[in-house]
Amino acid sequence: MGESDATGGMSTPRSVAFVGATGGAGTTRLVVETAAVLARTGRDVAVFDAAFATQGLAQYVPGRIDVDATRLLADEDVAPSDALVDLDCDLADAPGAEPTGSVAVCPARATFTELAGAKTTDAAERFEAVVRETADAFDCVLVDVPPVAANQHVAATTATDRHALVAPDGQRSADALPRLHDRLADLDADAPGD
Repeated sequence: MGESDATGGMSTPRSVAFVGATGGAGTTRLVVETAAVLARTGRDVAVFDAAFATQGLAQYVPGRIDVDATRLLADEDVAPSDALVDLDCDLADAPGAEPTGSVAVCPARATFTELAGAKTTDAAERFEAVVRETADAFDCVLVDVPPVAANQHVAATTATDRHALVAPDGQRSADALPRLHDRLADLDADAPGD
């Protein structure tokens, strides 16, 4: 699942794909809350949206989104820094601590035509490169991924160091988890517990 460090323990992942077992699993909220917790501990975190259909990460960004994830992936002239927006996670609420980290998000907020342009194999390859490049500039990169079913989902899972499966309690998630494990295995992407 991860690389061992010099002491024989597991190294801290630089990038994690949070993969929903089903739609409506709460993956987006969990990614944002995890990013905020990491920022409170002093880490600079980047969050990318691979859930183009729901565009849920955009709900956390007030105001206009000039450059979204779909444009970043479809236009090679757009740099990741152009698409990342600082997110106010109320870091000052951390009990007794000065916030030293930050959260920058790259939400999807696009028309159907723009979404289609960001789902190509070329765009998926760019997504992998963007995640890896951003992991060099930030302490951690998190990616919001719905159930793996499209090119951008494949790119998100293959570009990240680790994968967290998000499955709310219930029969629907229990039924979906084996399928999700199989899809991750098809991609040679380890799932928790593998």
